[in-house]
Amino acid sequence: MSTPKNIWELDVTTLKLILDNSYDEISLINAQGVVVYVNPVCEKNYGLKADEVIGTHIAELNDNGMFDCCIGAQVIEEKRQIITQQNTRSGKHFLVSAVPIFNDAGDLTFIVTNSRDITDFKRALAKIRNQKRELAQFEGKLKSLSLELMESRGFIARSQKMEDVIRKAKTYAMVDSTVLMTCETGTGKSLFAHLIHEMGARAAKRMVSINCAAIPSELLETELFGYEPGAFTGAANRGKPGMFELADGGTLFLDEIGELPPPMQAKLLHALQDRVIRRLGSTRDIPVDVRLICATNRDLTKMVQDRLFRQDLYYRIKVLHLQLPALRERQEDIIPLACHFLEKFGGKYGKTHRMEQAALKTLKAYPWPGNIRELENVMEELAVTLPSGRVTLDDLPANVRDAAPRAGSQVQERTFDQTMEDTAKTLIVRAYAEYGSSYAVARHLNISQSKASRLIRKYIGAEKRIKSEVKR
Repeated sequence: MSTPKNIWELDVTTLKLILDNSYDEISLINAQGVVVYVNPVCEKNYGLKADEVIGTHIAELNDNGMFDCCIGAQVIEEKRQIITQQNTRSGKHFLVSAVPIFNDAGDLTFIVTNSRDITDFKRALAKIRNQKRELAQFEGKLKSLSLELMESRGFIARSQKMEDVIRKAKTYAMVDSTVLMTCETGTGKSLFAHLIHEMGARAAKRMVSINCAAIPSELLETELFGYEPGAFTGAANRGKPGMFELADGGTLFLDEIGELPPPMQAKLLHALQDRVIRRLGSTRDIPVDVRLICATNRDLTKMVQDRLFRQDLYYRIKVLHLQLPALRERQEDIIPLACHFLEKFGGKYGKTHRMEQAALKTLKAYPWPGNIRELENVMEELAVTLPSGRVTLDDLPANVRDAAPRAGSQVQERTFDQTMEDTAKTLIVRAYAEYGSSYAVARHLNISQSKASRLIRKYIGAEKRIKSEVKR
């Protein structure tokens, strides 16, 4: 038997054999609606053998509940191709296509139907939809728990500005790039560093923190990179790993990176570029995998211009930038934060406090030069010194009361210049009380030493003259 060259050379038996072995159910219906052919797949689809279906009118099959819509009858009536979904009494679902065939005179002769079982597909689709609903519910619960956890740590965000910063921090947590946080002191940069670490892929690993301003410059190298036994007089016999090694696989948080001396800036840059460190006294490079988060309250751009900070290191650490707002820039958060801290410390000391409205308004009006740290300290002092009960305006520290107008008072509204003058005075007085020299105040407030000296003479000197006159 020769092999046919095209389909027209196939005999009827061969064509039927091909149709009988089709994956889909294929049937042929004549113009009167009687099934003249159906392949064996119908037994799997409907539980009826092909011989039981052939010769039966499609209306009778529909009346017997074989399927829920008679697509063949619709094609006979409308004389066009129809594609629809069909459901059976056994709970199966089919995608059915019915195509009319016409003779040369334009009369309908046959209808060819193709039915594909999509039951498993629909079940999978329903399962996916259910999983999406469950995922949405889970994400809602996770968001609620995340908010509770963040607020328990002092992450209070009622202001749009703070919500935007938190949203950006969460985005940064999803990647592994270096983050630079710039902010004033006391704005909660350590909390944000932990947030980025704990919501990232390295959460299961360790986060190590170091304050570059708190360690003498001569000891910074050993703290960051470690040392070998006998590297210097007094070195431990077994040596010591540095912060980079301890944070391997996790996160290293360098706070106050602007205080890093130039020699250490070069070594840090080498560690970041080559991802290797070398202990003091060693000749062996140690590979490290560390995600770096840095923070500073100094103007690194100006420091780069003044050649106090390496430009190449600056761009290496400022891949992602997070600017944390000062507390005075997010006034909507002041009262919630104050209540949070008062409740926290009240619980610690077994007390319950409630703040009067006048006290809350005064807290909101105060500029908070020390930011969240200052607010937290004020609330702890109130929780310690006051018995349970109401916190009045007179209970607040004098500097808070004096810097903000009393609620309900008839004091004339202060001008912008007066407000700026008060804020400058508060910053200078507090900085000088903490650091004690014009050089340290200038460094802390990121101003020139001459300006710091002039402002100290203006504000501190004036106060001393007033006090001396009162004594006389």
